Amino acid sequence: MTATRAFLFPGNLLRVALVSAPLNTSPGAPEIDVKDVWEHGIKLATQRTASYSSSKHYEILRAGSVCCIVGSLLSLVLFRVHVLLLFGLAMLGSFFGLNGLTPTIQYALCLSLPILERTRSNSDAAAKAEAAKPLHAAEAEEAVKKSK
Repeated sequence: MTATRAFLFPGNLLRVALVSAPLNTSPGAPEIDVKDVWEHGIKLATQRTASYSSSKHYEILRAGSVCCIVGSLLSLVLFRVHVLLLFGLAMLGSFFGLNGLTPTIQYALCLSLPILERTRSNSDAAAKAEAAKPLHAAEAEEAVKKSK
């Protein structure tokens, strides 16, 4: 909870400062209360997000987010798309569907690009395996004849 407040604090403080007395010169503007901004940081940040307050199945959202983060980190370390990233994206998609939310174009790209990359890496691996397959004796003799 404290980490979330600390993460949200700079944006909340800027938002409150823009409507408070030092920056707002209109009469009757309230003074900045930093302690109040800290204590009500999460409420201030989620004040206009009515869709999240009416959402169900937060555990799917939480698990999908964690899978996406861990899968992204593993993808960076392994230099290939990790299946955990795809699993997290699928969980986020199911969260959207269960709550009647419409996935955006950004979500579609986040889903399609790793799948495309995974498909490319699988086809490259299949081509390498085919090239590394041992030749039979007859094929080896033909290859030697062709090289002469």
